[in-house]
Amino acid sequence: MKENETQKPMLIKEQRASEILGLSYPYLKKIRGKGLISWVKVGTSIRYRMSDLEKYVQRNLVEVKS
Repeated sequence: MKENETQKPMLIKEQRASEILGLSYPYLKKIRGKGLISWVKVGTSIRYRMSDLEKYVQRNLVEVKS
């Protein structure tokens, strides 16, 4: 299957995941090490699924009551 511009990548590289979350790369590695975000190991590389990034955001969402 060839990836084109309309398809989202199945797995996201660490640097891109940190940008998506608005976190520093070292902090993303820290929360991964603490088991606060799910990840996938592909060979020696670490990747993230977009759904896991979204779950991390939802778990850490603080809603303001008006």
